Amino acid sequence: MPESIWILTGALIALGALIAYQRTRDALHPAVILAPPFLYFYSIWPLILNRGGVLEFFLPSDFYWHASIVFLVSIAALYVGLNSGPMSAVVRRSRRPAALFGGLSSLMWRRYYSCALILGFVALVAYASLFDFNPGRFIRAYSTGKGGGYAASGYVGEASLLALPAVLMLALAVRLRDGRPRFQDIAFALFFILPQLIPGTLAGRRGPLFMSLAVLFFAWFVAKGRLPSMGQAVIAVSLIGFAIIAVFANRQTVYVGSEDRFDVTRAVEAIAGEIDEGNEYVVATAFVATYRATENYFWGYRYFVTFFIRPIPRQIWPTKYQDMGAYWLEDGGGGAFKDLHDVVGFVPLDGSSSGSIADGFSEFSYGVVIMFFVLGWAYAFVWRRHRREGGFWTVLLFLMLALSVYLPTQSFSAWMVRLMFMGVVGGLLWRFWIGPQSARRYAARLGPRPL
Repeated sequence: MPESIWILTGALIALGALIAYQRTRDALHPAVILAPPFLYFYSIWPLILNRGGVLEFFLPSDFYWHASIVFLVSIAALYVGLNSGPMSAVVRRSRRPAALFGGLSSLMWRRYYSCALILGFVALVAYASLFDFNPGRFIRAYSTGKGGGYAASGYVGEASLLALPAVLMLALAVRLRDGRPRFQDIAFALFFILPQLIPGTLAGRRGPLFMSLAVLFFAWFVAKGRLPSMGQAVIAVSLIGFAIIAVFANRQTVYVGSEDRFDVTRAVEAIAGEIDEGNEYVVATAFVATYRATENYFWGYRYFVTFFIRPIPRQIWPTKYQDMGAYWLEDGGGGAFKDLHDVVGFVPLDGSSSGSIADGFSEFSYGVVIMFFVLGWAYAFVWRRHRREGGFWTVLLFLMLALSVYLPTQSFSAWMVRLMFMGVVGGLLWRFWIGPQSARRYAARLGPRPL
């Protein structure tokens, strides 16, 4: 078994995060924030799972060797991208986000605040509509494990994500005003985050819970205009990760009216992991092995359909999936699962996922290495714009970081689709309400400087 590869992967992630922190002194740099989830999923977890060689009962050892090397090289490319790009003296030496200017006009912070209110209330209304604005239906929906509402339109269902940019814009408004969060600011932030926090807790959904807690953590430091220490960032991400595991492990017993006790020991058992056909690391390895054997790669077509065709409403194009030959969206991935069964001998359990690297491998073969370099470069590019200009670049960066939980645990598509939705809606509102020209004029007048 490739224990040495898993250990090397963990060392590479830790080294990449340390290099980024030494260069920037920013504990919220993407290389630092991405380190804990990637370190756990691709290094610590397989080492724990393979105690006594258990993993080999599901797949041959050579499958794990090959998949682990693909994961290692892809992560190396990711961290090369994360640490790429020019580093100006101001960005390198400043320990505070230089672009979050104080002293802007009252009009600017009020517009930030109004953007936050618009997005926040849209998210709340969209979430309430899942239950027809009926408190009784809300209670019934969360009276069983893994409960929740239903949206007839995908756009309405995704609109609750706007709670995240709402909280971040609120934090920016507080920073521009005076950097002192007031009771009403905190109340609004907690109120707006409910459409993500409720399904994250009462339904045990890992993604919404991580995003909710991470955005609240980021928003606090944005509002105060300072950076957390490395220790604070690592502890916060670790605690959020443990909270996610604890809630997920108790998701069958945590619901409205449940008489079962929340058992923290289940979280410890979940960390050790259950080895079955739904285990994410086993599934990730199986996907890499299957697409390597069959060579039935999508070569970007699946991503094209997911990112550009899927958003088109069915009312406009009812037969879009049939016309595009997107069988994987129509049959629930049946064709791919048949290949999986033929190669590895089992089909993943419903709800299991392969992680973004295996997802990218099924799309581009070994081109996944280039894909992950570009992903890391994109994170680094947005981080630099955040530090130099602030504004919506700051919102976009922390949305990308909050969504990072989907990269090791779900798929690249899960990360990208949510980012596109929040980025486009938030960006349009920003563009036409706050106005980039005003922000640039103030930025040019004040110049980038530490707070």
